[in-house]
Amino acid sequence: FGVGTDDTHYYINRKEDQRLADAWVMVRCAGLTPDRLLPAMHAGDFYATTGVELDDINFNKSARSLSVRVKDAPGVSYRISFITTKRGFDQSVRTVHCPAVKGRGDRTIPVYSGDIGRTVHQMEGVEASYRMAPDDLYVRAKVESSVPSGYRRNFHPDVEVAWTQPCGA
Repeated sequence: FGVGTDDTHYYINRKEDQRLADAWVMVRCAGLTPDRLLPAMHAGDFYATTGVELDDINFNKSARSLSVRVKDAPGVSYRISFITTKRGFDQSVRTVHCPAVKGRGDRTIPVYSGDIGRTVHQMEGVEASYRMAPDDLYVRAKVESSVPSGYRRNFHPDVEVAWTQPCGA
């Protein structure tokens, strides 16, 4: 499953450039208790977000169709993208070396083929759906809002975003 969390290490005496609640998961369940949350999370009934809220996510197994409805906020516009990987995709992986910067050690990051996670359908608005093609391995939705995220670091979205779990696999 895909999750979203902030990586805050300082809650007391935190630094000026640290933000709290950058990303989190929203779980669909009947109550905020472990006996309700954990089964829903184990079933994948949650999505990651940096601020976008969804009213509904529905995957119809027989139709192989994913539908998403956004909780509309006044003055905000939305773009819903459906992302998939096709059967027979290029499985090659290359690596990129990132040197040490500002106390972070050097590291090597895998970069996967552009065949993985391609946008196959996109719509503007608060509601959209996508029916999987026969060669789609899965489908997931990414919802981008027009609200700036406020992030100033690499690999962070410029706007508030939500990502559903992959469906249909």
